[in-house]
Amino acid sequence: MPFELRWFQIFFTTFGTAFVGAVFGAFAGLRDEVSDMRRFYAWQRREISETLIEEMQGSDADEKVDQFEFMVGSLLMLNKISRSDVEQIMDKYREMAGDKGYIIAEDAAKDGERKAKRDDTQSSSKEFEDMHFDVAADAAF
Repeated sequence: MPFELRWFQIFFTTFGTAFVGAVFGAFAGLRDEVSDMRRFYAWQRREISETLIEEMQGSDADEKVDQFEFMVGSLLMLNKISRSDVEQIMDKYREMAGDKGYIIAEDAAKDGERKAKRDDTQSSSKEFEDMHFDVAADAAF
């Protein structure tokens, strides 16, 4: 084989391999997209039933589905989020809400004050460390 054709063959082989990989990747994505479309179609055709209400119930189980329970339940059914995602989000909410069970603007103001006090304390200790270092450096000379 002539030397010039070897370079063409290397280029052609590399390009062909990349093309075949892209085609297989597109087919895999197409399968996932069709699965999502089927799931969404089934969700749209769903009617109100006791099973639907049971699946979408929150922790309160009051046999009523509010808009937030409906939204989270729908996202779970459509595989847009997972149960572990919801659990982590709700753990964060409970941490922020505390015993009250809700979050208000006053909580943000109090949190801001706590952070400011903590930052002041940290900057004061940093200033003390810097001052102590300056005194130690002066004493060395």
